[in-house]
Amino acid sequence: PWHQPVPATPSERSEMALARSARVASRAAIATRALVGAAPVRGMVTMSDRERAMEAAYFNKEEEQLLRKLLKKVKSQADKADVQAPTHQENERTKLMAIVSKYDMSAADIDALIKWRHADDH
Repeated sequence: PWHQPVPATPSERSEMALARSARVASRAAIATRALVGAAPVRGMVTMSDRERAMEAAYFNKEEEQLLRKLLKKVKSQADKADVQAPTHQENERTKLMAIVSKYDMSAADIDALIKWRHADDH
């Protein structure tokens, strides 16, 4: 039988867990939509079709928010467990400095850019 290789780092494990939960959520959404019903007859839209569309939009938004929270939690846990995090942070800062060094940005601005990059609200 086929076995998936064991991820090497906590970050890889968290990415795999998130991908697995996204697949499950996607399958659930597809199944829910299949149960809701078929397309309206000859383009006529009834109130029930509108209500179903509104309900689907609501649940899609709810699922997105829950997955974003889950991703934030998984990233946080992976960052805490990742022993190579300081190396990653140094590499990130070095690569960012290579891009923005010509602008004479302060260290505080560089930190703000890195913080913004990792924020989930952009």
